[in-house]
Amino acid sequence: MRKIILFCMFCALAYAHSLKGFASEENGEIVVKSYFYGSSPCRGCEVSVILEDGQAALRLKTDESGYVRFAPPASKFEIRINGGLGHEKRFKFESVAASNLDSNLNGDKANDNSNLNISDFAKFASALAIIGVFFGALWLAKRPRKALVASNLNKAKDGGEA
Repeated sequence: MRKIILFCMFCALAYAHSLKGFASEENGEIVVKSYFYGSSPCRGCEVSVILEDGQAALRLKTDESGYVRFAPPASKFEIRINGGLGHEKRFKFESVAASNLDSNLNGDKANDNSNLNISDFAKFASALAIIGVFFGALWLAKRPRKALVASNLNKAKDGGEA
């Protein structure tokens, strides 16, 4: 039991020291907010913008509040936040303004992102199935055996009288 409690405490401490990062698009600018658990801003953290071909388009530093703003370099790119000492957050971002600009330049229709992505639904359904199988196995392993034994005894008595 002590090992379980110590493991849970270790996981809580590891999570408490994690780096969080979010990006949004406001008025044609990308706004990145980075902070540690407990809303402590990631001051002076390096934010890299990596294009789809793997080249670094921008390298910026966050301000005292953990924010950085920049114009989107492309319609799709990756944002990497380096908080130092092994703290790194990576996520992909798709700029609506830049994708509309790219599609207008190419003469294509603007992308409609309102459709539900089937792969997201499949991931959600498979996660629910895994949880159901896990708890079903726990229930089978922990269910009361007395009712099963009593049922077998009743069947034996009925079979012995006939």
